[in-house]
Amino acid sequence: MAVMAGAGGGDLSPDLQQWQPIRVVSASHQINFPDGIELRLTATADADISEVTVYYRVGGGDASVYGYPEFESSKEIESTFTFATSGQSYIPPGVDIEYYYVIKDVAGNSLETEPFTLEYLDPTYQWQRMYVGDLELLWHDRPRRLVGDVAADVIERSRAAKQLLGISSPTPMKAVILNSFVETSKSFPNVSEAASEGHVYGGFALGEFDTFVLGSLSVDGMVHEMTHLYVDEAIEGPGVRVPSWLNEGLAMYFESGPRGRDRILARAAVGNRLIPLRSMGAVPGRPDDIRTFYAQSWSIVRYLIDSHGEEGMSDLLAEIGDGAPVEAAVQTVYGKSIEEIDAEWRNSLARRTSLFPRPDPGTFGTSMLIGAAMAAAMLAVGFRWLKRLVRPPDVEDTEL
Repeated sequence: MAVMAGAGGGDLSPDLQQWQPIRVVSASHQINFPDGIELRLTATADADISEVTVYYRVGGGDASVYGYPEFESSKEIESTFTFATSGQSYIPPGVDIEYYYVIKDVAGNSLETEPFTLEYLDPTYQWQRMYVGDLELLWHDRPRRLVGDVAADVIERSRAAKQLLGISSPTPMKAVILNSFVETSKSFPNVSEAASEGHVYGGFALGEFDTFVLGSLSVDGMVHEMTHLYVDEAIEGPGVRVPSWLNEGLAMYFESGPRGRDRILARAAVGNRLIPLRSMGAVPGRPDDIRTFYAQSWSIVRYLIDSHGEEGMSDLLAEIGDGAPVEAAVQTVYGKSIEEIDAEWRNSLARRTSLFPRPDPGTFGTSMLIGAAMAAAMLAVGFRWLKRLVRPPDVEDTEL
């Protein structure tokens, strides 16, 4: 879809340009979603145009990128410039892009245009827009009233996350709501092929753009991704990094329920597949490991808040925000090492589920009781597995 850019930036009025040595006749863009954007320019000059440079900035960032459109030197030129929006150059849908041209001729004249703007969206859909609180929503082919009701619920439920993170005036954010796997396959950033085929991820938050993309209209999904953006806003600074288990665990903590993660934890515990907390700084790659990682992250953050209060979690985030490594921040706030926190959480999980033995099992009789509990748990998990052979899997088993 070609769109004239004059409405989004530079004034192309001939009356205002007729006395200039270099004149812009037209500027337009074409979005070839999801692969790239083509910028087109037509310009005239009293002398041959010798150089055209286009500068563009994605999502309001501080840095501009520049490139040289292709054209043949003449007094009237038509140039094109294409930049990628997928793969290593991924740009999420909904992001605003600002660009302008610097045009020079052989006589030494130069013209810098006013900026043009475009919004990067799949042009095959008729997008609708709504503003609710600090959230701007973009969606298509859904009733406006339904979207409004969901958004109002999301804004109300997001208050708890903002309070814990100490955010009183959040930066406005944009949400792009998709409707199908076909859309998400084009709109989500690159992940492993196995994760894509397993529909592991339901959405992505892009902090540098204050934008998130969601695969369906879901209150929990929106709260989850908004929490990621709040974390990015609350904890920012050079070299500051929030470990993935903490970031994802917080995002899930504010959802309405476990969504099957307790069952995933049970299976991982029985199969001795729980991940050491120290190894959870980044999300793993295999779908089964990803699901276990998310379930553990949810459970560990819930344990820390239940046992040490929201004040402790706020203090932990503040320490990390001040530049402390997570190990040092945990030691400062909780007075324990990462390994000690991990052991405490596993003990609490064992007390709740009796899925695996606690440290120091004690007498033979105690060991027998624990063994019986493990056997019963394995039978229960096996029974549920057999039931799934004759019915479709729950949505909770495939979505995080």
